[in-house]
Amino acid sequence: MIKKNSENWRILRHLLNVGSLTAVQAVKDDVGNNLRSRVPELVELGFDIQSTPIPGKQHCVYSIP
Repeated sequence: MIKKNSENWRILRHLLNVGSLTAVQAVKDDVGNNLRSRVPELVELGFDIQSTPIPGKQHCVYSIP
């Protein structure tokens, strides 16, 4: 279960309502500061979150297909 207004909740809400998300966007949009750690937690809860590496960067774009 995800608590409302938690970082996981804000990330999931963004992915469902807005679309893809990067770590830089998450910080900029005040979604969360720890996206890389939170995504595996959401996957473990059963959410299908896809991560796509950005060429030439150490970041990924996260999305729900």
